[in-house]
Amino acid sequence: MTKKPISDFHLGPAWAESQAIGAVVSGWALVELHIDAMIWTLAEVHPLKGACITAQLASISRRLYAFAALIAQYNPSEEITTKINKYIETSNTLARKRNRVAHDPWLHKGEADSPLAESYRLEITAEKKLKFQEIPIKTQELYGLAIEIENHRVALMDLAIQIDAELGTSLKDLGASILARHSEKDGSHHGG
Repeated sequence: MTKKPISDFHLGPAWAESQAIGAVVSGWALVELHIDAMIWTLAEVHPLKGACITAQLASISRRLYAFAALIAQYNPSEEITTKINKYIETSNTLARKRNRVAHDPWLHKGEADSPLAESYRLEITAEKKLKFQEIPIKTQELYGLAIEIENHRVALMDLAIQIDAELGTSLKDLGASILARHSEKDGSHHGG
């Protein structure tokens, strides 16, 4: 493939890819919200107090390590521990893909609102060796990643059901109640 000079590109993704990038980023935020809510529940803290803690955990890895450590306090079976570790491993792989989408600069060639426009992710890394490369990305690839992330969120909820069944926790009920819990009053002061 002939490398295009960077000057042939315009800043920002083409319009279609912008929407797909949003689907990836917002889908991942839901995964993180579910993990945060599980941490609050396991730590037995009100969501507003728990958010003061989990907001300091910058990566999905740190959140999941905290989640696993809290689950360990319940003495789970080896089977549950293995499933949690597998979920962490899969999360770390997906996080790398999501981070490339969310944090790499985006470029496009052609008119941004044209269906013929081509979007590129400008990957700049220096993990032992410099990588400074425009990587072409199709809308379908981004939506595929968004679907993969949604499936990962559903897998987390399935794991919560299994954990609840074994340990008697109440993690599975978080999906529908996260927003409602935000408005709960516990007698403490609320920001705002």
